[in-house]
Amino acid sequence: RYTSVHIEELTVVARDTKLGPEEITRDISNLAETQLNRLDDSGITYIGAEVSADDVLVGKVTPKGETQLTPEEKLLRAIF
Repeated sequence: RYTSVHIEELTVVARDTKLGPEEITRDISNLAETQLNRLDDSGITYIGAEVSADDVLVGKVTPKGETQLTPEEKLLRAIF
């Protein structure tokens, strides 16, 4: 049996946008817990984690604008 280890350093930047700052977090609403199981509490893959293609390495959320809200979300914002 052969095993290989590949180590690669990646960089992600949380920027300030016109709609607010991007955030590095583990709290990503549209992903299942199984997709986030390699992230630590701060939203970054923990040291020593085995990752493969399509794994989430960093939880980064970007504020979305009003134009991207669904009609239901717009109604809730108008009410509250």
